[in-house]
Amino acid sequence: MKTGPVKEVKWTAAADLTRLPIPYNKEKDEHPYLTSMNMIRDPETGFYNSSYAGTTIVLAQRGLISFVTPHSHRIMRKYREMGSDIMAHRNCRRSPACVRDHG
Repeated sequence: MKTGPVKEVKWTAAADLTRLPIPYNKEKDEHPYLTSMNMIRDPETGFYNSSYAGTTIVLAQRGLISFVTPHSHRIMRKYREMGSDIMAHRNCRRSPACVRDHG
């Protein structure tokens, strides 16, 4: 597609997830809930674990990702033990948007 509403606005800075039309999952949810392909990189081995998980959007570039795989839990534990932010990538279409999670 060369033209269309999706191409009318182009962000050149970091994505602001709060500006996207992300729906709420349940009536009593306090924040929007995005489901998409999520990837998390092991800081020691470089292994990428991917899953189709949900993310509660809490700030412009911060979300709480509901990973459910054993690999993801091990990888997140490594980041916590290192005292480092967890870097995860979300792929909603072609290019991933980065979010940071404090575990």
